[in-house]
Amino acid sequence: MSDSKFDWDVLASLGLPITGKNNLNIEKNEDNLIHYLKMGCQNLLDFPDENSPRMKESIESLLLAIKGHYPTIYKSKISKIKFIIENFTPKQITGRHLKLRRIALSTLGKYL
Repeated sequence: MSDSKFDWDVLASLGLPITGKNNLNIEKNEDNLIHYLKMGCQNLLDFPDENSPRMKESIESLLLAIKGHYPTIYKSKISKIKFIIENFTPKQITGRHLKLRRIALSTLGKYL
């Protein structure tokens, strides 16, 4: 059962390619993205449920988007978070990853 304390809508508003609420009042910036990305990844590892594979694929796609289009952020911040790199780097990039990456980029491009 997933931890209800984590709000996936916040991470969706920051670029995670899932359907979420658009009217959240959260400041969109690099620090919040990294903070909520860590929280979401930890949540998936600690509280796996039936949605975990879909959420994992979305996080992998978000990471691909950041790595490809914002390499400085990826290298300076995300690549140093060992548990994210070990658990959320896709072993094989699929067409679905690429589609979700494009969706993530449409949000990231507005504030990074």
